[in-house]
Amino acid sequence: TEAYFSVAEMNRDVMFAWGTYAWANLQSKTGKSNVYMYYFDQDSEQTIFRSPRGGANHVAEMPFVYGYTFSPKPFTPLEKHMSDIISKYWINFTKTGNPNSAGLPYWTEYQQGQPTVMIMKNGLHLDNVQNQKQMETLEQFFNAQRQK
Repeated sequence: TEAYFSVAEMNRDVMFAWGTYAWANLQSKTGKSNVYMYYFDQDSEQTIFRSPRGGANHVAEMPFVYGYTFSPKPFTPLEKHMSDIISKYWINFTKTGNPNSAGLPYWTEYQQGQPTVMIMKNGLHLDNVQNQKQMETLEQFFNAQRQK
């Protein structure tokens, strides 16, 4: 079981997390637009696939973005609150390139090494990259590959 979850976490980091992390760092340093990074880890009956270990799988945030549940049960009050905020963030970002607006928790532009990642788990709060050690390991690996 532990080997299965270790492979799943490695796949998550290699296939999804590192590319986003690398792009966010480059964009925030050299790009013309601001970067807003998030880490969604809300365990919910509303997602399409639930992790047997808790937390969230790929695209688990979509019910929260669109306010659509995949369960006959409604959102819990906390999930409904999160969904209301997350969907407003997405709408604002789509319209303006900035998720912020009056009445929402302020989402700071991403800055590497700073608590500027919006953590979406049991509410919303800013913190550092959640899997920083793994990102640094992958960054070293891919840097070495580029040097060859």
